[in-house]
Amino acid sequence: HDRLVEQARVLGVAGIRFLPFVKPEEAAIAYANAGGVVLASFYGETWGLVINEAMASGLPVLVSTECGCAASLVDPGVNGWTFSPHVPRELTQAMERLAGIYEGAATNIAERSREIVRHWSIDHFAQSACSAIGVAAKGKHGFAAPIDRLLLKMWKGRFRPT
Repeated sequence: HDRLVEQARVLGVAGIRFLPFVKPEEAAIAYANAGGVVLASFYGETWGLVINEAMASGLPVLVSTECGCAASLVDPGVNGWTFSPHVPRELTQAMERLAGIYEGAATNIAERSREIVRHWSIDHFAQSACSAIGVAAKGKHGFAAPIDRLLLKMWKGRFRPT
């Protein structure tokens, strides 16, 4: 982060803001002021929820192919682009495309991003998790101990975070 900020300063790059961690209650303001979101993850980020949030806000997204959500959420050229974080030129090209979006295209991107992410709601996650648990519970070799099977039989789909 610090190296990128310094490099942008040295090169005199305008129009890019590098944000620190944004508190959840301030995220909507950040998205409302953004022209797009770049997630340049290395080393296999599991999902990248910030992309769901950006898309729900109607933003174009640039997502590293190392990020788990890239293949599921990015329709290249429609709502954003993917790039290899190991090939700097790919990120540069994606950022140039993002910078070149005109107003009419931005409206189409916003609609498409919202349409895609609508299918990745918390309800979708919960249904998929329950389905996976059901499959695992029916398996004969997937549990280390009988207590595992008992706990899954007793579980009623409720989650109470501590």
